[in-house]
Amino acid sequence: MPDHPGLIYFIYAALIVANLLMYVAALALIKPCVKLFSLPRGVLMPLILPICVIGAYSVRLSMFDVWVMFASGLAGLALRHFRFPIAPIVLGVILAPMVDENLRRALFVFEGESFGFVVSQWVGTVLVFALIAIFAEGILRLVRSGRPEAAE
Repeated sequence: MPDHPGLIYFIYAALIVANLLMYVAALALIKPCVKLFSLPRGVLMPLILPICVIGAYSVRLSMFDVWVMFASGLAGLALRHFRFPIAPIVLGVILAPMVDENLRRALFVFEGESFGFVVSQWVGTVLVFALIAIFAEGILRLVRSGRPEAAE
């Protein structure tokens, strides 16, 4: 900043102009996008599939990524068929690297003390109780949903 003070103001101005242009583009494209998304699945899916394949291939120019995409799609179909919620899985896939990195950092800070650092702090105790409450609530739901079926 001390060497190029005008650069920061230029970046801010460019961001403001970019946001205004994106707003105008969104207003112009909203009606065509609504019409596009109202197409039947039989027409929309063949349009989306090549775009997904091109996107998966272009990340690392590897066919392995395309096969991983197809396998993930099949896994998603199986999860939807068995009525598993997909949003928590997507959230887990996105947040897992951050959790892993911060867990490694915490283990390094507490010198490999396993999970003793979690319970030794008051926040860890609250997290353990929250985890127990979540599992207890899930078990109670299973027990409650199982009773009407046993009566029939």
